[in-house]
Amino acid sequence: TEWYDLVLEPGGVLESEGHGRGTMEHLTVLDGALNVRNSQTERGITVGDTARYQADVPHYIENKGKTSARALMVVLTPPNAV
Repeated sequence: TEWYDLVLEPGGVLESEGHGRGTMEHLTVLDGALNVRNSQTERGITVGDTARYQADVPHYIENKGKTSARALMVVLTPPNAV
């Protein structure tokens, strides 16, 4: 289990390769708005929203807004994930 305090400035992108098999991310927006996408879905989230998505495929978190965005991200990797 990993916890992150994520801040993205306008236009900022966090691009990630796929993590270990079965890994999930949980992203909760505290300020601003973010766009989350992977190979299966794309979703915009705002303050108070939580996106839960597969992170064992390439995925992206992007701030398309005009102000900075802050979020808490929890990465859950199953034991023995490859």
